[in-house]
Amino acid sequence: MIINLTRKTVISNRPNFRLGMFVRAGIIPKNSFLKSDCLIFQNCATAVNISRLKNIEVIFTDSSNSVCRIIKAAESKIFLHVSKALTTLILPDGTIERSMTQMGDIIDLSAELSSHIKNKLIKNDKVLIGIPGTAMIERIEE
Repeated sequence: MIINLTRKTVISNRPNFRLGMFVRAGIIPKNSFLKSDCLIFQNCATAVNISRLKNIEVIFTDSSNSVCRIIKAAESKIFLHVSKALTTLILPDGTIERSMTQMGDIIDLSAELSSHIKNKLIKNDKVLIGIPGTAMIERIEE
């Protein structure tokens, strides 16, 4: 599970981790989001020809998992290198807005939640709150 710790929102419930030096549109199949809702390329600071895929968004994070660059689906980029980036997240269109992710937000790339909390996150559409000092989050009733 990928969580935006700053905004207390879920970015991805089913991430797919991959290793790579750069991302090319040719290695991101169109059906990538059938079994996962986020492709994560570790040790990756470069995106090449992502303009071919109009329905994706990209988040670059640095070594402290802080968001250092965001590319929304409407932006068209042929080549982009983010020198501070260590991880690249490829997401379906609309994920950045839904998760309210912004520059400088801290992302937890490997959140492990209890099954009880995980079920609450998936089933309910309530407010997320953080549990201090951990990557755990819990929904509260409004």
